[in-house]
Amino acid sequence: MTARLTRLRQAVEEGDGAAQKIEAHSIKGSAAQMGAEDLAALCTRLETEADAGEWRLTFAQVDALQALFDRLSAAIARHPLSRKP
Repeated sequence: MTARLTRLRQAVEEGDGAAQKIEAHSIKGSAAQMGAEDLAALCTRLETEADAGEWRLTFAQVDALQALFDRLSAAIARHPLSRKP
C-alpha cells in the first residue's frame, strides 16, 4: 500500500485525476481486505465525492490517508503475531 500512496501523492502533484481515482480505489480494496474500515471508508468517501463532480484530491486528503495508513501499520507491528520469537 505504501507504493500506492506514493503514486497517489505523485498523481496529486501532477493533477492527474484519473490516476488519483485508480490509486484511491486500489487503496480502498486493500484496506477493506485487511479490515481497515477507517481507511476504506475515507477512500469510499473520496470516490463518492469524485463521482459527484470533478476528481481532484488535495494534499490534505492524501495526508489524511497517509495518517490512517501509518496508524494501521503501527497496529500491525504491535500485534503479537507480527513479533519474531
